[in-house]
Amino acid sequence: MGFKRFILVFFIIGVFSFFNHANTTGAEGTALLDIDKGRTYVPIRFVTEQFGAEVTWNGEDRTVLINNQSKTVILKIGDQKVEVNKRIEQIDAPPFIKDSITYVPLRFISTVLGTEPVWEPKTSTVKIELNKKVITLSTIPYNSKTVTKINGTKGSSITETVKSFKVGAKTFKANVITVDLNDLALDLKVAIAKDRVGQVESLASIAKRNGAVIAINGTFFDAYTESKEPYGMIIADGKIVCVGKERTVFSFDADNNVSFGIMNPEIKGSTNGSDVWPNNWYSYWLNRTPSFNAAANVVVFTPDWGDSLGFPHGTNVIVENGKVKEIVTDKDVKIPKNGFVINLMGSEVHTLLSRFTVGTTVDYEVVENSNKLESIDGAIAAGPRLVTDGKITVDFDKEGFKDPKIRTQSDARSAIGVTKDQKLIFLTTTSTIIDLAEIMKQAGAYQAMNLDGGASSGLYYNDKYIWAPDREISNAILVIKK
Repeated sequence: MGFKRFILVFFIIGVFSFFNHANTTGAEGTALLDIDKGRTYVPIRFVTEQFGAEVTWNGEDRTVLINNQSKTVILKIGDQKVEVNKRIEQIDAPPFIKDSITYVPLRFISTVLGTEPVWEPKTSTVKIELNKKVITLSTIPYNSKTVTKINGTKGSSITETVKSFKVGAKTFKANVITVDLNDLALDLKVAIAKDRVGQVESLASIAKRNGAVIAINGTFFDAYTESKEPYGMIIADGKIVCVGKERTVFSFDADNNVSFGIMNPEIKGSTNGSDVWPNNWYSYWLNRTPSFNAAANVVVFTPDWGDSLGFPHGTNVIVENGKVKEIVTDKDVKIPKNGFVINLMGSEVHTLLSRFTVGTTVDYEVVENSNKLESIDGAIAAGPRLVTDGKITVDFDKEGFKDPKIRTQSDARSAIGVTKDQKLIFLTTTSTIIDLAEIMKQAGAYQAMNLDGGASSGLYYNDKYIWAPDREISNAILVIKK
């Protein structure tokens, strides 16, 4: 029964270690009995230890590679599709990570080992026999509908507390929420106020409208004029809503893999399938009110801006369903729901307009260092960077911050960071940026970034404010229970 030899290869790739999932005491040798769906899940390290197996973990795409004498199996966390000898098969439930331990469906064992586990109803145990060796797993109840415990107790995926931090001779109190990014019952999301650029909304309203457990204010915006437009790059639900430059960006993919780094995105356009001269075009900005007296300007407006441009200036190339529908000058125009508007001003009218005629196929993409941003599900640019690889790295000049409110003054602050073992940190306090960096480092952040502060600073958790903002805001970072 089964294979006589079971050899796997293990190495560590990516932003977090597989051993961080597996080397957790307590539940390693215990299976989870899903009381809602009637399924049993086995911690993969149990298989590793009991059968001398090793697993190749790829942190970049969250896949597990298993090799034995006759099979190569690739499974992805959160995906029911499994590749077996380059053939796609479907398992009964996706693998997941709970309390830093990776679990796989019990039937996955039979897929890899070729042996059928036996359920013992009297003892609520599972027996697996392989090469005359019998393994018995005890089980504990588990409800997939309530995998995330929102109670701040040890072992839960979300904790909330008030902590004191000593920086030099000063002591700061801060509200701190940590989120285990390995919990597949949680999703990260970027939301914009009222789902439109240039709108504002209370942080609580944004959270409730999106069903969020946690919400923190996002990037800076023009709070003192009617425009209310955000200053930094925003990606929401995989859509690039706004672009910005020279500021630190917090971003994440669909699997909650997060990153921090300065981005300088470019908007590059094509016509009739070609992005080289004379068919190429470009844009300075995305969804941003142009300077009407500028010598030159190009802005792309998408439905995230609204139903229409809201101003009667410039030459507008209206693109619908991938083709130029109309070209209109010095009039407010509607933005197609399945398209966009290219607004040209000043000398750019003479430079670019000849690329477009009614019927021309038009497209664009936003790239960063010639790399597409397709893998990013959400992003917020704010800054400055506070912590890089565990070290304080505040550099106001590098990110173009000149305002003393940022450089020297103490004010309400919001910050976001991630620990080395992939726990996201949301923090609010009152301090200078330099002190905030030290606070985030002491809070355990391996990477960290400042968010909009002052009257915008706010933190919302479990249907109430932990730190209430003094105004409505433009955008937010959310944690949502699936």
